[in-house]
Amino acid sequence: YIQAVSNFLCPPITAVFLIALFWPRMNEPGAFWALMVGFAVGLIRFGLQFGYSSPPCGSGLEDTRPDFVKSAVDKFHYLHFGAFSFLLSSCVGVLVSLLTPAIAEDKLYRLTFWTRFSTEVRAKMEDEVDEEEDETQEEIASTLEEMSSGRKCINLICGIENQADMEDENIKSAQDLATEAAEFLKEDPKYKRLSNIVAVLVMSMAAFIYGFFA
Repeated sequence: YIQAVSNFLCPPITAVFLIALFWPRMNEPGAFWALMVGFAVGLIRFGLQFGYSSPPCGSGLEDTRPDFVKSAVDKFHYLHFGAFSFLLSSCVGVLVSLLTPAIAEDKLYRLTFWTRFSTEVRAKMEDEVDEEEDETQEEIASTLEEMSSGRKCINLICGIENQADMEDENIKSAQDLATEAAEFLKEDPKYKRLSNIVAVLVMSMAAFIYGFFA
C-alpha cells in the first residue's frame, strides 16, 4: 500500500526537483503545472485502485469492477505508473517553462548543479522582500533594548554574548557570504570518493530490495 501510494504521488516531486537542479530554464510556472498535473493523475489512479475493491485472490468471487478500472489498475502496474507519472510531469514542466519567461541567470547562482561553486552574488527573487528583514532587525533591536537587568545578568553568567555586539562583529558583505557558500561545498577528494562509493552501494541495495519485494 505504501509503495503504491508513493508511486502515485512522489514522481512529480522528483521530476520537478531533478529538472530544476540540472536545467536552469525551469521556472515557477513550469514547476507548478508539472506538480498539479502529476498530482491530479496520481489522485485519479489512487481513486481507481482503492475506490473499487477487487475480490481476494483464490476466493472465486466475481470481479464486479468496471472494465476500464480493470484495464487501468490490473494491466498497468503501479511501478509502471510511477515511471509514466514521472515522464508526464517532466514533459509538462519543460513545455510550460519554454512557453513562459525564464528566470534571470543572476538569480540562480548556487541554486543549480552547474552553478553550485559560483562565487557571484545572487540577486533576490521577487517574493523576497527586504522590508521583512528590516522589520526582523528592528524587533531584535527593540527586544535587546527592553531586556531586563536580571536577564542581562543571567546571560553574563551563562556566557551568552550580547546579540547586538555579535552582529556588529560578524557583519559580512554579500560577496563574502557568496564566497563562503561556494567554499562550503568543497570536499576532501578522499572523503568525496568514499562518500560516492557508499552512496552507490546503498542505492544499489535499496533498488534491489525495492524491486525484489515489490
